[in-house]
Amino acid sequence: MPRSFRPLTANSVAIIVLVLLLAINPHLAYAGTTTHTVTANGNAQIDTAQSKFGGASGLFDGTGDYLSIPDSDDWYFGAGAFTIDFWVRSNALPATSGMQMIVCHYQDASNYWFFGLYNSAGAYQWQFGNKAGDSFNILVTKNSPGLSTDAWYHIALVRNGNSWMIFQGGTQVGTTDTDSDAVSGFTNNLQIGYFSATNPYYLNGWLDEFRVSKGVARWTSNFTPPTSAYAADSPTVLLLHMNGADGSTTFIDDSAVPGPDFSINASPTPQSVGA
Repeated sequence: MPRSFRPLTANSVAIIVLVLLLAINPHLAYAGTTTHTVTANGNAQIDTAQSKFGGASGLFDGTGDYLSIPDSDDWYFGAGAFTIDFWVRSNALPATSGMQMIVCHYQDASNYWFFGLYNSAGAYQWQFGNKAGDSFNILVTKNSPGLSTDAWYHIALVRNGNSWMIFQGGTQVGTTDTDSDAVSGFTNNLQIGYFSATNPYYLNGWLDEFRVSKGVARWTSNFTPPTSAYAADSPTVLLLHMNGADGSTTFIDDSAVPGPDFSINASPTPQSVGA
């Protein structure tokens, strides 16, 4: 029996184009023009005295300074790939049993994830942890090969499948951890430079080129650290260049990508695909 065919409509053509684009590059699923509102708290400010790129960086004095960003699905990584990377320059390193917090998504004392620098009896450790309930289902701890104040370091936390890696200066720190657990999704603000527990941890130093990438492991082996400021791409869900006038408390998320955006709805009118 001969097959019957339905004519293609503008709606079905648009859907086919979208499916093909996502099949070619699944990272396009995160593309868009939405950015996040960043609020400076305490004395967090732009500082032109120190920078890695762009002539400025974010300054955090270790006593109440941090950035907060409203909750978003962009911070819900689940079991997927993601990368958090940045440049950091410490004004002071954490004391024994202390921590300098880089970024944290904190719901309450039993539910949060964090990435920071911990001092374990004089050994500085980069740590990522995800606490769901009363225990950590993910805890990645790697000893730094060496840190000093007043020097810039590029740091990257990478998840690729079930593999977890931390890089300092483009070199993997320690060995690869294996953990299939999902990173939890919480509803409070994302916090940069602050861990809001009973005994809070802050960052005492500077940050530059802070970037969160969802759906991609940007590095899985040793690499040369970036030599210029980042440009946003499809997996970039947060990008803080930390640029601006000295003393400014305005921090801008530059993660927006000018297309491709997709607008598809069930109507007989022509559909738009692209920016």
